Amino acid sequence: MHSFIFFANGYHTFISPYFSSDTSVDRPTQKLKYRFTLAAVACLLLTACDATLPSKKDNPQQASTTQTLDSHDEEISPNKKITKNLKNNNLWSHIRAGYQLNEAVPSIGEQRINGLIQRYSKHPKDIFQQTEQASLYLYHVVRELEKNNMPTELALLPFVESRFDPFAYSSGRASGLWQFIPGTATRFKMERNWWHDERRDVIKSTQAAIEYLQYLNRYFDGDWLLAIAAYNAGEGTVRRAIKRNQKAGKPTDYWSLPLPKQTQFYLPKLLAWSRIIAAPENYSLDIASVADAPIFTSINVESQIDLATFSDISGIPIKQVYALNPAFNRWATDPEAPHELLVPAEMAEATIARLQSYPIKSRMQWQRYTVKSGDVLSVIAERFDTNLSGIKKANKLSSSRIRIGQTLVIPKPSKQATFYKSSAEQRLATRQNTTKKKGRSRVDYITKPGDTLWSIGNTYAVKPASIAHWNNMSARDVLRNKQKLVIWTAKAGVESSTQIAMSKNNKNSEERKVLYTVKSGDNLSFIANRFSVDVSDIRQWNDIQAKKYLKPGQVLRLFVTVADRR
Repeated sequence: MHSFIFFANGYHTFISPYFSSDTSVDRPTQKLKYRFTLAAVACLLLTACDATLPSKKDNPQQASTTQTLDSHDEEISPNKKITKNLKNNNLWSHIRAGYQLNEAVPSIGEQRINGLIQRYSKHPKDIFQQTEQASLYLYHVVRELEKNNMPTELALLPFVESRFDPFAYSSGRASGLWQFIPGTATRFKMERNWWHDERRDVIKSTQAAIEYLQYLNRYFDGDWLLAIAAYNAGEGTVRRAIKRNQKAGKPTDYWSLPLPKQTQFYLPKLLAWSRIIAAPENYSLDIASVADAPIFTSINVESQIDLATFSDISGIPIKQVYALNPAFNRWATDPEAPHELLVPAEMAEATIARLQSYPIKSRMQWQRYTVKSGDVLSVIAERFDTNLSGIKKANKLSSSRIRIGQTLVIPKPSKQATFYKSSAEQRLATRQNTTKKKGRSRVDYITKPGDTLWSIGNTYAVKPASIAHWNNMSARDVLRNKQKLVIWTAKAGVESSTQIAMSKNNKNSEERKVLYTVKSGDNLSFIANRFSVDVSDIRQWNDIQAKKYLKPGQVLRLFVTVADRR
């Protein structure tokens, strides 16, 4: 109907030139133009009327079905469609409608923003992949921002922080979509323990980010640009920059402040992303289509559960389980409540029903272990790939004291470690094994008291930052005693940490051959730590391939350095 009115109102404007009093045009010509015009207008009016009729696109039932198909894509992975014109068809248009950071940008800001857009435009595949990665989490972020009447541009902040990768870990020890450092995580009550890290929890980290941004906005009297800058640099850094400018009689807006270089480009990165999302076709970029509908929902599983078992019960592939629940570090959920998991929205009801018919006692695999002389509970926990609190809870122990002959019930994974591909252990193994560079050799290094990344890097002629990267660490992380590190070095004639230790102690020690019988629950890491040797050496001495597993009763040859007491 709106189209019909538009054409009717424009009718006079359209044909008036043909009925002008211009005497330079002869009458037959005027008559011919008049007939042509009437025919053209008739066609336009018919088109306008046809546009007012209901279509499949305008049919609410049809639209609902399409939306459901979009949100239920195979394996709930981001929709594979490439959308060149996203003005009115999905979550991106929803985000655009909530833009609030529309202040005028000075020339220095425009230079930074345009420079970043040019850089991003050189990598169109990367931009598409990032928007595809975001599609799993974006709807939840937008919904939470709107609940709090916040600018929807803030939903794009994880592009700047983590590329929307919940497993991202920075050199500054920041983790998750929103890149919280340990101190800020504690401030906003995000728990971190052996089982999970809530900085990677999609719901809890998003809520914490919103609370932090709201606090910063209030702190800077409603100035969102200063709040965003402070999210990157801290409110203290921004406040000190403001005071310096006030003292010098200079403006105190974001663009005028003497902020760290990273922070000077932080807001421009966000604004560059907001412009790309506003009109990707202006920059010859494609972004992934994202359904404007819930992707996941939270369910209560009521107990600790092996993630492989949960995958089997629910029918959700293990990769998807971790993608929706990236906070979990291990092969099972935390033994402590709350026992909540995110699942695809359309699978929640069926999953709950299947869990209700699945015995709680069968959700974890258990093994029995009899305490021997010299056993320590923490070492037993490490040996069986679990933690101290898990064993204490399973055995109702009020302390870590154990006695010889005592039988312990210990949780164990139902499948091989490699099945849990997104666990902290497997992510580390993947990083260590896939960062090999041409011309470099691998060294498996076991840390000892007094070691630092700098001292180890100096020994092997590599940068401390490189060692941190190869081992999924921050350069600021404190090393643990007997922590295994993988080092890729180009230094000729490199030795393993075991060989170095043996050469240093050669005058006061001797090497002895030891035959060790593998017991239930043993792994190479535990044996290597027990005898102060390298896993790589054990493999070499016994011709054990990387993908082979130890079997109880198997006899291993070990060459152990012992003190010479003669």
